[in-house]
Amino acid sequence: MLMKNEFNFLNKLKIDELKITAPICIPTYKNRAEKSKTCIIRKLDALKDAEIYLFLYEDDYIASGYDKLDLNKPNIHLVFLNVDENSTDVNLEKNTIPGRSVRYKRKFMQMYMEKMNIDLYFMLDDDLDVVGKISCADPNDERQSKQISLYETLAVWEWQHRQENWCLSTVNNPLGTCNPDKPYVSDQIVIQTYLINGKWFKEHNVYFQSRDDLNNDVIFSIDTLRAGGSPHKINYLATFLVFTDGNNSLMSNLQRHKKSTIGSFLYCNGAMKFMYHQDKDLQLTLQKVYPDTWKEFYNYKKIIDDVLNSGGTPNDAYDECLKTIKPPESGLNDFFEML
Repeated sequence: MLMKNEFNFLNKLKIDELKITAPICIPTYKNRAEKSKTCIIRKLDALKDAEIYLFLYEDDYIASGYDKLDLNKPNIHLVFLNVDENSTDVNLEKNTIPGRSVRYKRKFMQMYMEKMNIDLYFMLDDDLDVVGKISCADPNDERQSKQISLYETLAVWEWQHRQENWCLSTVNNPLGTCNPDKPYVSDQIVIQTYLINGKWFKEHNVYFQSRDDLNNDVIFSIDTLRAGGSPHKINYLATFLVFTDGNNSLMSNLQRHKKSTIGSFLYCNGAMKFMYHQDKDLQLTLQKVYPDTWKEFYNYKKIIDDVLNSGGTPNDAYDECLKTIKPPESGLNDFFEML
């Protein structure tokens, strides 16, 4: 049940007077035109006069019809990227990234905003809908949450972030549900939507990693925690994704999921544990245990090392771990639990 006293400030917050002042970075590809008409790229007017940076592949701009969209506005900035498969990292001078993947784009965006001397910015995926949700704490209103615009959602998010001076934060996603327990929680795994204090990350030398054997989102959060930062999740706000079934995510590719799960598990060195889901396509996923260390970490590390040392692949190691792990009492946890 909603703890009204902890959310009373929402009744006094004049949401319609709040403004987005942090720029919004959006990586985009294929324009998603064949899938949905609600892709945020085709509804940027919903973000009003907020500064927007779109990161596109140069060879995809005309091919996917971005040139036909109404993007020629003072607040919309187009940043064109090219893929250099011979490189292993992003290159700001050449505007290149090693592969056609959002994991590389995220590091490029982070470094690009740093180069622009922009200390606070949103990083959002292009499959966001133009509406959000906020918990309704009015004692005379029985609703747990109500719909607001995406602009209002981001404006409230930025207001809370600035109030607390966080280094990294997110809101509930992708199901658009608000958690009624506390206004926000700390030490989270942040995925898909970010508000980033670029100055803090530059000072602590924490960047998205340009590696295809890691889960980009998870490792960024773990590196933030290890550097002394605390990623926060605002429980009373939520965004909606156009796609919620995972079919359009790179991580829905099972082979890539296996590889990045094993790589991330080893990288986290006990800060993430395996979770088994009997009824899901992605049966073996990761869940945060930081600041503790998973007591079974070295048992599974030995299994992985034995497979790799005998010539096996990370995918083989994943399969071996899947055979070994026993399902917990409940298998209802979602992919890369955000706890």
